[in-house]
Amino acid sequence: KIPLVSTQTDNNGVMGYVDLKPLFKAPAITVGRITGKAYVQPFDFVTVPDDIYVLKPTENYDIKMLIYFANIVSYEGWRFNYSRKATPERLENLDVYLPVDAKGNIDFSYMTKIIDASYGSDKLIA
Repeated sequence: KIPLVSTQTDNNGVMGYVDLKPLFKAPAITVGRITGKAYVQPFDFVTVPDDIYVLKPTENYDIKMLIYFANIVSYEGWRFNYSRKATPERLENLDVYLPVDAKGNIDFSYMTKIIDASYGSDKLIA
């Protein structure tokens, strides 16, 4: 069974499981067009057409980094609603602020500590 991802706000956006060939490879981040809520999909999946956008990492980030990125996108979700839906262009222009170290490099260690300190992090898929 393959996860069917929609804009549901619970169960990681998964509305059920279907007997279809996956359209998207994991890991990926799904973003609701209306809510702007983002979830990490750890398994290959299919989506409800026109409900969500799928963001594929350009680098090989571990699941904790993707969870951090999804939370940042969700935090900016207030920008989207029925009259101003998320579009590929709006998502591409979304400002995502990340912590940096003293040298100005993205501080992945800090982001990992944030996720590790979060409730339920011990249940994450490795």
